[in-house]
Amino acid sequence: MADLQIDSRLQDLYTDLRVVSCNFKDADYSSRVAADAVGHDLLAGKVRDFATKWDDRRPKIIAALDTLWQSAQAIDENFRGLDDKMASQMAQGS
Repeated sequence: MADLQIDSRLQDLYTDLRVVSCNFKDADYSSRVAADAVGHDLLAGKVRDFATKWDDRRPKIIAALDTLWQSAQAIDENFRGLDDKMASQMAQGS
């Protein structure tokens, strides 16, 4: 009989995707901090310019990341629930 094995990689995946999504949400603040930290006005301007040029794309990326991490989390929870249910049924049957 085959065993259902669930490891932490799926949980790691949705955790990592959630962190990336949060970082994208904080990108405006992060880019301002980075621009202020470079110590050169021209370079700081380039950092700010780069950050603002893709502002219109960021919400779409965030939405896609949120969908991905939520889906991965749901898959993980469903597999774990299935595993628990099968273990319970096997315990009742023995």
